[in-house]
Amino acid sequence: DLEDIDIDLLAKKLTDYHHVFTDCFYRSEQESIGLTYLSGLMSSIPRKTAEKIALEMETPQSVRSTQRFLKTYKWDYDAMLLKHQELTAERLGTDHGMITVDTSEFPKKGRNSVGVARQYCGNNGKKDNCQSVVFVGYVGEKGHGLIDCQLYMPKLWFDEEHKDLCQQN
Repeated sequence: DLEDIDIDLLAKKLTDYHHVFTDCFYRSEQESIGLTYLSGLMSSIPRKTAEKIALEMETPQSVRSTQRFLKTYKWDYDAMLLKHQELTAERLGTDHGMITVDTSEFPKKGRNSVGVARQYCGNNGKKDNCQSVVFVGYVGEKGHGLIDCQLYMPKLWFDEEHKDLCQQN
């Protein structure tokens, strides 16, 4: 039941938050493409691929630029993560908060996405082809938020069969 004014306010807050990380990008166009991609992820676009986001969002970014942003463009991930963690601690931190750790699995049809394997998929409630991510969160009286995550890499991704695929990704 969000009103248009609520959506506009959320969009402004997301944009402002994104701009906090300006110095973590090596080039200004990376920040711009990053904001477009983030906006696309938060939009109602049904399939959130780089191509669909680039085509659907009303921006000058091309499909190729958006794909390169995700695959080859570099930014200072460690600085970005640290800044996010500091902001989360500043805004939500209390003496009685706690750290949470949980996994989430994402079903996948193919086998080429990094870390995909036949493993337990909580989303499907059975063993299935999926990626698994470990999420670290913070919960306190002032609220909750994610503070880190890591893709789980099944052992089979380090065998000879996956060597070429690992080098591609």
